[in-house]
Parts: sequence; structure tokens; C-alpha cells
Amino acid sequence: MLMIPEFIGNPLMPRVVSLYTDQTTSQVYPLKFLYLFARLSSKATDDAKRQLAFKVVDVNKQGVLKHDELFQFYKMLFDKTLTDDQILDMVFKLLDRPDLETAGEVSSEEFQRMVSDREIRARFTVDLQLP
Repeated sequence: MLMIPEFIGNPLMPRVVSLYTDQTTSQVYPLKFLYLFARLSSKATDDAKRQLAFKVVDVNKQGVLKHDELFQFYKMLFDKTLTDDQILDMVFKLLDRPDLETAGEVSSEEFQRMVSDREIRARFTVDLQLP
């Protein structure tokens, strides 16, 4: 599935696809395939894409994002352009924001407000080019 041309070069797609993969068979079944591309479609709402993005980052499935998850996420995005120290600095700055409800973690609602429409569309829009 990751060899679909529209996925190549997007470092987030392995994690996105894993959310729709059956854990016992490691396959993406047709209905999940449709759900995946409906969520990634340019016709999907930005809010739906933000919810997907939060699930991609919330690896521990705790409903909040903490240091390790944010570091892994930024590492996926910026591995080739930023050092680990630069990524750590970004994570610490994010988790130290005074507008966070709980210091050291980002809730789903806070994440939704932080991610711009432009950014979410750029990272989470994939339209299949069918022949």
C-alpha cells in the first residue's frame, strides 16, 4: 500500500496507513481503504484531517500528546533538515506554551487549534489518480 505513488515521499503515510491496517493480518481491507482515502481526500474537511493527524501523533492512545510522541512526530517531518537538538528545542517550546491547559502535554482540542488549515491540507491531502 505504501507504494501507491501519491504516498511516496510523505513521511507520515506509514503511520497513517497503520491506523487503518488490521492488526492480526497486517492488511488493509477494502472498507478501511475507502475510509482512509475519504479522510485524506481534498473533499474531506480540515477538522476531519486534524482528527486524523492527532491520531497519527497520539501513538500511546492516551488522548494527549507528550514529549516522546511529539519528538517522534517532528522527527518524521524534519529528520533530514533538523538535528535532534533542534527538534528537542521545538518540542520543549511547544510543551512550555502558557496557553496549554496542562503543562507538558497537548490535548486534542489544543492540537486542533494549533495546526493551520494550510499545514493540515499540505500534509494530509492525497487524491488518488485513477486511470
